[in-house]
Amino acid sequence: MTLELKEELERAVKKKKGPFFAYMAHYAVHAPFEADARFVKNYPGLKGKDLAFATMVEGMDKSLGDLLDHLESLGVAEETLVVFYSDNGSDGPPNLPLRGIKGTRFEGGDRVPMIVAWAKPNPANPLQSKLAIPPNSRDDRLVVPMDFLPSLLRLAGVPLPQESSIDGHDITPMMKGIPGTHGSEEFVVHFPHGQHRNEMFSTMVFGDYKIIYEYATKSWQFTNLAYDPYEKENWISRQPRAALLLAERLVKRLVERGASFPRDAK
Repeated sequence: MTLELKEELERAVKKKKGPFFAYMAHYAVHAPFEADARFVKNYPGLKGKDLAFATMVEGMDKSLGDLLDHLESLGVAEETLVVFYSDNGSDGPPNLPLRGIKGTRFEGGDRVPMIVAWAKPNPANPLQSKLAIPPNSRDDRLVVPMDFLPSLLRLAGVPLPQESSIDGHDITPMMKGIPGTHGSEEFVVHFPHGQHRNEMFSTMVFGDYKIIYEYATKSWQFTNLAYDPYEKENWISRQPRAALLLAERLVKRLVERGASFPRDAK
């Protein structure tokens, strides 16, 4: 896949008809977990699934490095914005210190790393001056994948569809480190069936707060992620009013979207 994308990048650059968009969805790191023979010797203390996982991560890292080098060789690295992120938490080793893994109701299943950077930083580049990302900056504000559509279109100079027709928000101000709310204010996960880890739940993150409803036990869990990002305890008794307001907000969103609910949650 890396080799094929390198060919497509070269073809796009040769056309010189404007900005290109390349989407690379690695199979790594994902089941089936198979050790990459190129990197096995780098992990003498691992075996089985852990060894396979580690080598797949290194293989993905090499792929990204090869693509960045290719952009440099094509002479477009300074003009190429790279967005790197995962679609969900790990399904292999635990996502410590976060609680839970892929498919669970906890932050280890949903909160993922994301890196946004120019392939070759150069503050003097006109395009980079338009989107100046502070070096070594970090931002913990909420971003969801739908935010990339309006953000990348605006950066590329492509007219945006009507704001009401898309779910995402332009998060380029966040990339610049500008304070305030620019992206999504809330994030909802609704999982009303038991086909993955047999967990049926709905969750909402809003600001620093998170509410979880488990359909099988008919129970609520409330967390202040600013103080307990690892979801070690239930904060409902500490902040019952805030928990109630967030629970009402979650139910309202599910009803507005016509969500389906489990008939048998045992």
